Amino acid sequence: MYGDALEFYDKVLELDSGYFNAWYGRGMVLGELGRYQDALDSYDKALELDSENVDVWYGKGLIFQRWGMYGDALEFYDKVLELDSGYFNAWYGRGMVLGELGEYQDALDSYDKALEIDPKNVGLLNNRGSTLGMLGKYQDALNSYDKALEIDPHSVGLWINKGFIQRKSGKYHESLKAFDKALGIDPNNADTWFQKGCVLMDLKENCEALKSFNKALEIDPSDAEALYNKAIILTDTDQQNALKCLNKILEINSEFEPALKAKKELLEGKKE
Repeated sequence: MYGDALEFYDKVLELDSGYFNAWYGRGMVLGELGRYQDALDSYDKALELDSENVDVWYGKGLIFQRWGMYGDALEFYDKVLELDSGYFNAWYGRGMVLGELGEYQDALDSYDKALEIDPKNVGLLNNRGSTLGMLGKYQDALNSYDKALEIDPHSVGLWINKGFIQRKSGKYHESLKAFDKALGIDPNNADTWFQKGCVLMDLKENCEALKSFNKALEIDPSDAEALYNKAIILTDTDQQNALKCLNKILEINSEFEPALKAKKELLEGKKE
């Protein structure tokens, strides 16, 4: 699809090299194709024709964000907002790049600005909740997730994120309910089973936790974290299978430090 669109824009520009929309559209298409430098070149051509077009400045910011050059992306989003302080995507993008830079309070401020424009944006409410969680504002994070769930109660990701924050705030039983909600929607989500297992470990319900980790591993046998937690539970009751789990982890990632340490301790314990 994008290849055909690029061919179309190139044909237009052969006929009229000063056609702004063609340069702009070409930049968007090249961005979707992952040809980021070419996309920037097209956006720069568009800016030669209209230096204050906010969509082009935003497009440049998005390219740098995808490139992982968050400081540069921030500069372009700020440029957009100088030209149009009500540009929703710039506030949203600004929040995301500030989060990547570890500037969580500034990220939250940007998300709040975006929410003034679109208060029912589920993705935005989700990101806001995650940011509040990073700031240790767990109740505010839960409030943000609850607002998102009022709009989209079938979002597995939202239920997982809510359960994760409930676990961090010590609300273990509420956390289990959130993970069970997620599993009711998608019983084949390995991350949900893993997160549920972690909560059950917190509650010292190791038999039930082991069942959750086994379910996670049925779905994703290479889940090193689930294998590790399974090994920890088995260490006291079934050291042979615990060692098998640790060896499996190290096949997947030979530098998984907790597994290396646990294996060393397990083998040393056997010698004693």
